Amino acid sequence: MKMFTINPAEYRDTFLTQGWVNIRNGVDPEFLQYLQGAYAERRLSDKLGDVGNTKKKDQYRFVPPEDIAMTVDLFALVTGICGSDPNGMTLSERHVNRYLPDVDPDPPAHKDRFATQIAVGLAIEVPPESHLVLYPYDHLDINVYGMSADYRASLPPERLPEVLLQDEPSAVVYDRPGDVMLFPGSSMWHRRCNAADTVVLYLKCNDFNWDPLGEDPSTEGRRSWTAALVDSGHEAVGTSIAVLSRQLEWFGRVSQRDGQERPYGKLWRQEPFPLSEVEWQVLKALEKRRTPSSAAVADFDSSVVIALAGRGAVDLLTPQLIPAS
Repeated sequence: MKMFTINPAEYRDTFLTQGWVNIRNGVDPEFLQYLQGAYAERRLSDKLGDVGNTKKKDQYRFVPPEDIAMTVDLFALVTGICGSDPNGMTLSERHVNRYLPDVDPDPPAHKDRFATQIAVGLAIEVPPESHLVLYPYDHLDINVYGMSADYRASLPPERLPEVLLQDEPSAVVYDRPGDVMLFPGSSMWHRRCNAADTVVLYLKCNDFNWDPLGEDPSTEGRRSWTAALVDSGHEAVGTSIAVLSRQLEWFGRVSQRDGQERPYGKLWRQEPFPLSEVEWQVLKALEKRRTPSSAAVADFDSSVVIALAGRGAVDLLTPQLIPAS
């Protein structure tokens, strides 16, 4: 089974010109039939919590059938249409959203978390009045926060979307089951109107290796491999490649009350932890090295890399784990 019936090259110019694209009947019919059968009912036992706004919709983590190559199909689609860097492609969310019957029919617009560089929506069930509203023409600054709500909280009243977008032109899409939508979720304001009983599979991704929710199937494997290398000692670590962890939310310097600035790091949903100056310098160096193959552990003090890897701030890869260009 395949996910899409799409030739990405046919839609690249449209995406690059208007910033988004809706592809009619882009979901493979067999896959659409599977999705409609699997999510025909509201399953409270499988509902996710604490992943975003769960008051207006049920959210389920999508688990693909065994004969679907989810990330292969998705990344081929996104790199082909959006021009994303294949070396850093990471799945950051895979949620089926089922909007509740009493959801607000005219909600304010929002921007997705920073990890949603590109949102890919697969329409499963869409009542005739349900539609997506995009604001692709202006106010395209990126939500750099880990949550949509944090970005909203950072805005002054005059820049809240219900004020900012009052007279802003929009693109309105009445999608139908089987349609595929691609748009930059973290930078483009968007909202689903008359959403009651709409069911959409959202596969969200980026090309900078950030997976805060740990939903890319390869993320857990990277952490397990890193832990195994750390346990093996300096010699094994020294032959590997160091990259920033997919769940490192931020690292920076904090000005404290004694007038000193001290470096800290933070993993997703964990408390910040202090960094030594040497650890800070290693993270800064890895941040600048966009090509994983250029970040050999041998270039650094292996004991520092081991300490960062043990804390979860660094992932260790071997050449076979680095995506091909």
